[in-house]
Amino acid sequence: MDRGHGEEVTQHNQKSPMHT
Repeated sequence: MDRGHGEEVTQHNQKSPMHT
């Protein structure tokens, strides 16, 4: 699971910046 992608970062984007 790559939480650095765009779809996964959507839920983590409020606590973590976009890692796209």
